[in-house]
Amino acid sequence: MSTQAHQPRYLHDRGTGRRVVLAEVPAPRLLRHESDDLHGLALTRGMDGGVMCLTGPQHARVIDPDVYRRLSSACRAAESP
Repeated sequence: MSTQAHQPRYLHDRGTGRRVVLAEVPAPRLLRHESDDLHGLALTRGMDGGVMCLTGPQHARVIDPDVYRRLSSACRAAESP
């Protein structure tokens, strides 16, 4: 799925055996049409595969929580696991 915004990036130093964040550019909030595209793509793939596992983004501002509600409702309505 393509977006108009930049992609998130991060740079970690793991030389000490622990992850040390050196730089991070989080993803911006998805636009309405991007959010709708993601919903449609996730629903189609979940139904094609017979399973859907919903998790959240690393940064809560990236996607409206309503997208998860709509996805779970659509899966239930389609009787998808």
